[in-house]
Amino acid sequence: MLLNKMRIKETRRIKNILESDSGRARRLYEMGFVPGTMVQMTHKTLFLSPFSVKIRGYEVILGSHDAKLIEVE
Repeated sequence: MLLNKMRIKETRRIKNILESDSGRARRLYEMGFVPGTMVQMTHKTLFLSPFSVKIRGYEVILGSHDAKLIEVE
């Protein structure tokens, strides 16, 4: 399942970052989106972008392209 398919208030563990060799994936790793980390969906807009998620005690805003790179279990 990808992060963009999560429901509001749902918590899941990050399984993988797709396209691990891209600069966008490197930025996600630097923000704390690493495999094994818990992430909670806190807000979605009507048009499904942007997403607001809670990770490691921080609130992070992601666009739909970034959310589609994060695989959760």
